[in-house]
Amino acid sequence: MRNNLLLKAQIREDVGSKSAAKLRKQGRVPAVVYGHKKEPVVISLDAHNLAEGLHHGGRVVDVQIGKKKETMIFKDLQYDYLGKDIIHVDLIRVDATEMIKVTVPIELKGTAKGTHEGGIIEEHIDRLEIECKVADIPEAIVVSIKEIGVEIGRASCRERV
Repeated sequence: MRNNLLLKAQIREDVGSKSAAKLRKQGRVPAVVYGHKKEPVVISLDAHNLAEGLHHGGRVVDVQIGKKKETMIFKDLQYDYLGKDIIHVDLIRVDATEMIKVTVPIELKGTAKGTHEGGIIEEHIDRLEIECKVADIPEAIVVSIKEIGVEIGRASCRERV
């Protein structure tokens, strides 16, 4: 298993919109931890470390609450009205060996041969939902498109009589 991003969390004593706004002014993001038949825990995370981890593709994170470290995945991220800053995070506790469903982006690699003959690549989906072990979540599903469109402009069905 690859090294996960480590986020250090602080337990939140106060909940509600006023205390959340105060946390954000201090450079922290309010969050809630769910899962594994344990009680939800309200925490706060450092906004800068969280943003950096997400920017570098972190999906699975280790969250240290006090002296205890748990593996978690992001369930939901809420952004401000401009879509710039994270204002709240929901995390789910996971075990590295359990199977989960996640959405993974599709990454097209290469230049399709058909584009040299005037063809256009249309991408109808850009992500897939997959089921895998937490330890095996890929950052993306890479698809080679080099051989697409070799027969462009040629009839692909039978001629009409």
